[in-house]
Amino acid sequence: MDVELDRVTFRYGRHTALHDVSWTFGKGVNGLLGPNGAGKTTLLSLLTTVSLPSEGRILLSGNDLGTSQGRTAARKLLGYVPQRFSLASEMRTRDTVAYAGWINGLPDAECLPAAERALESVSLSEYARLRVRKLSGGQRQRLGLAAALVHDPSVLVLDEPTVGLDPGQRLRLRELLGELGEQRTVLLSSHLLEDIAQLCGTVAVLAAGRLTGPDRLTNLASSLRSGAPIAIRQLGLLGGVFTGSYVLGMVPLVVLTTLTAHAGGPGPLPVLTGLLSVFTATAVGYFAGVLTTTAWVSPLILVLGFLAIQLNMASSGNFRAIVPVTYDGAGVGQTANLSVVGYRLAFLLLVTTATSLMASRALARSRRWKIPSWSTGGLIVLVLGMLLAPLGTDPRLAEAASEPPRTCRTEAGVRYCVHQAHQPELGKLIAAAEPVYQAYGNVPTHGEQVWDSALLGGSRADSRPDGIVGVGIRVRTDMAGSKRSLQRQIAYGLAGSPACAVRFPERAQPDMARTVLESRHPADIATELSYWLAGRAEQTSGLRPRISDIPAFGTASKQEVRTWLAAHERRITECALDSRP
Repeated sequence: MDVELDRVTFRYGRHTALHDVSWTFGKGVNGLLGPNGAGKTTLLSLLTTVSLPSEGRILLSGNDLGTSQGRTAARKLLGYVPQRFSLASEMRTRDTVAYAGWINGLPDAECLPAAERALESVSLSEYARLRVRKLSGGQRQRLGLAAALVHDPSVLVLDEPTVGLDPGQRLRLRELLGELGEQRTVLLSSHLLEDIAQLCGTVAVLAAGRLTGPDRLTNLASSLRSGAPIAIRQLGLLGGVFTGSYVLGMVPLVVLTTLTAHAGGPGPLPVLTGLLSVFTATAVGYFAGVLTTTAWVSPLILVLGFLAIQLNMASSGNFRAIVPVTYDGAGVGQTANLSVVGYRLAFLLLVTTATSLMASRALARSRRWKIPSWSTGGLIVLVLGMLLAPLGTDPRLAEAASEPPRTCRTEAGVRYCVHQAHQPELGKLIAAAEPVYQAYGNVPTHGEQVWDSALLGGSRADSRPDGIVGVGIRVRTDMAGSKRSLQRQIAYGLAGSPACAVRFPERAQPDMARTVLESRHPADIATELSYWLAGRAEQTSGLRPRISDIPAFGTASKQEVRTWLAAHERRITECALDSRP
């Protein structure tokens, strides 16, 4: 049941009591706050058809209060409790309410039953036969409310309903108004900020006849009895701002990457996951704020989110399916794992729905913390179930692309292939590889091809095609560092170290080069060979010495090492070296 005021102005002679007031409100408890003399009672008199606006239009459930027909229809939908009202002191409470029902157009036969229902709704049934003069101040206020409710109005208007009541009476009346706001549109006018803050979901402030905006977020966050409409409005605003900011920051990066990359682009599902993650975090933070009614909970939610990501890293990624992390997403040569991404989307959507629903339910009652209902408990169990389901699994957000686009070139008997996205790096790869092959002395059968690891889909060495050395290509501004990294990887592949990693998976890489030089283990001899190849390539390329300072193979000359390589090529490919040159 919506009430709309459109540019309403009201004048007493030359005095303007209300100036250009516009406001729309609906189901729930809505507050009108302002000091005495601000024009609140005048505004209520217009809403209740007591007065007509000088300018503008008022609509109540589509009925124009500026027309006689609209006012007649609206009065059947209105219940009004003015700031001051008098009651016949000798009448009984039930008769008083029944008389109010008769005045509002109820048939004679329905007046008494309706009066009994109204008295029950305000907890005055036990005083039905008591005379009005024997009621306390709080009971009289509730009797006036029953008289306004007897004809079951859709819109209830109350003018300063708690004035003159003691604290206990005010508390009980607040609880009653909160319950009424769950079923109908309630407008509460007051100059007491406490009443407005405790009851109202939307608040408009009237000062000197002018109305401020009713949708200020600070007025909404701590209100009780607001329910779903306010939760939807707030989450829509918060989620829109945060998600919009995320999009605003990401769009330039996505557009720039898409325009400059040679292949690939952002997948729609991972992008949707990022957007939904932002909104889910907003919903969780909002729910925590509703329960605690304090802004201090915001940094706590941030810390908990950080700990959730750390939990995922500590568990070797067992929670990848649900924790919105980005460090293991799809890279070049990979595609999103639809099953895992779909599971993540479902989990995030469930968390968003559950927290939004629980927040709206918490806002609709006076006590935020209470035993959850069966439906709320079911949502919590479902969230926990999806949270724990990935345990014991190894979910991957990305998987190898079936046929990644490639660019190849053959130089000096070696075929070099890179992913199309790394096409500009092909020349750098060839330039870095040539000194390593020069140090080796020839092109061995296990090094006839050098492939970008993006084309291999992260496959293990024992599952790669024969004769392929895999290198990971990273676009770097440090040209020397990039060349050194490529040479190390190619030397690692030519030395047979990938085969050693497969044959001896339990053997860790030694921390000190001296340990390698003193060992006779096949994997360590292969590592020393990779040091020697990378060191010779480093010298040929004129790079600052790093690996070349390691005394690999002692005093053996380059020709002696090359002769030894030619004689042990098969042992190199099998990681079966047992001697040094």
